[in-house]
Amino acid sequence: MNSKNKCEIGNEKQIRMCVACRKREKQSNLYRLQCINNELIKFTGNGRSFYVCEKCINSKKFVRYISKLCHFNKDEAKQKILTFSFSILH
Repeated sequence: MNSKNKCEIGNEKQIRMCVACRKREKQSNLYRLQCINNELIKFTGNGRSFYVCEKCINSKKFVRYISKLCHFNKDEAKQKILTFSFSILH
């Protein structure tokens, strides 16, 4: 394996998928979140997490995903997303 192939493989590890639109993006272009104790929070480094792109933050698919994952009804999920500070993530 030459060095070019190693670089290509290394870069693939930084590609993640948005849970709403399923689009693959660089990890640095996505928000990484998790639900702990029925709260939507920035990823803490432990436990399961998920990625969402900026375009999908207010999408119906993301609201549905959050409502199932965090055990919210859809109105609660919308409220959690609206009050979450996405600016702290980047």
